[in-house]
Amino acid sequence: MARWIRILSLLLLVTGVVRAQTIGVLCAGDLVLVDANGLRVRASVGPLGAPRSLAVSPDGKLLAVGSGDDTIGLYSLPDGANRGALQNPYLEGAVALTFSADGHSLLVLSAGVKAMVEVGLDGRIHRVLGLSGPSPLNWTVQGATLLVVQAAGWVSQVSLDGWETVRQDTLARQVGGAALVDDVLVVSHPDPGQLRLLAGENREELASFLVGPGAGPVRASPDGRIVATVSELGNTVAAVDPRTGKMVWKSDTGKRPRALLFSPDGKWLYVANQDSNELSVFETGGGRELGKLPLPPGPHRLVWIP
Repeated sequence: MARWIRILSLLLLVTGVVRAQTIGVLCAGDLVLVDANGLRVRASVGPLGAPRSLAVSPDGKLLAVGSGDDTIGLYSLPDGANRGALQNPYLEGAVALTFSADGHSLLVLSAGVKAMVEVGLDGRIHRVLGLSGPSPLNWTVQGATLLVVQAAGWVSQVSLDGWETVRQDTLARQVGGAALVDDVLVVSHPDPGQLRLLAGENREELASFLVGPGAGPVRASPDGRIVATVSELGNTVAAVDPRTGKMVWKSDTGKRPRALLFSPDGKWLYVANQDSNELSVFETGGGRELGKLPLPPGPHRLVWIP
């Protein structure tokens, strides 16, 4: 395995495929900073309390952390200096965060008020978009489009440009994650461990795959050619081509994979394995595991740090 890590490091350095050099891995109450090129730990930021969501500003200098006490903490990167906290009833139950494109505000998915909220870094609420349907659970950020996964199998498509919900789909079963490529909606169902490709206005089923029980988050590669998910209980990661409706590969990973993240060019896929306490890296094209990095207990979220 060490040999593969060395080979991966050389490939990344020679080809320059990873433009963002650092991956943030949320492990229990600390954010571990990992060198994406050499697959080694650089430093850690924390303790961060009881984090439930996080985001990094576009310039990589500010970390926002949604905590169990319904505050959003702000920290400098990479030194971890405390920059204060945002607190407002509209921010209660912040299950997901992302920065605006200019880095001047935060977008917050609030389960407390069942809405998407834009808040300035000074704590002032800029605007609120209420979400109809069940409570929001998580989202996938794809440029100016947000796919909000809600309880009871709901998926809402939100346009940041128009600040509006443009579509809502109700899919009979619980949804673990979602991604959108052209007109194909890709969703995972934790039970029975299924990944479905739903095409067109009527969301007709293009293909369906059993990927393993506890199918979780879904992510699309930057070019949209690959969509991947993980099976938390089956300890696998699977990739499909949404344009052809075919599975590209399926590989074993560590125990209880909880999060996945593509490199900016889409050539590498990183997976956080919570119960085996490690970060795995796969070759996106063929699913070969190139290396594993041991981590502190409980890695369960991943974020790029520019």
